[in-house]
Amino acid sequence: QDLGWLCDGEDDCTDGSDESSCSTHTCNACQFQCASGLSKYNAPLCIPNSEIWSGVNNGVVNCPDGSDEGTEPPLPDTIVDEMPVVCLDDDTW
Repeated sequence: QDLGWLCDGEDDCTDGSDESSCSTHTCNACQFQCASGLSKYNAPLCIPNSEIWSGVNNGVVNCPDGSDEGTEPPLPDTIVDEMPVVCLDDDTW
C-alpha cells in the first residue's frame, strides 16, 4: 500500500501505527486535502491520491464539501510503493 492511507480513520496496520500521531498530520504527496473539513483527529481532511488508488474524481464524494470531485489535481510527485509504511510490529501493509 502507500502513504495515502495514513491517518485515514481506518487501521490498516495490525498494530494501528498508521493511525498514530494523526492530530498533527498534514496531507502528504500521496493525498488530496479537502478544501474544508477536518478529520476525526481535528487535522486537515486528507484522502488517498496516488497511482495505486485515488479517491479523487472517482465518482464518489469523499470530502464533505465535494472538493474531491470535479477537480483535476496532479498525480503525486512521489510514488511510494517502493517505500511502504512500516508498522511498529514490523508488519507492512
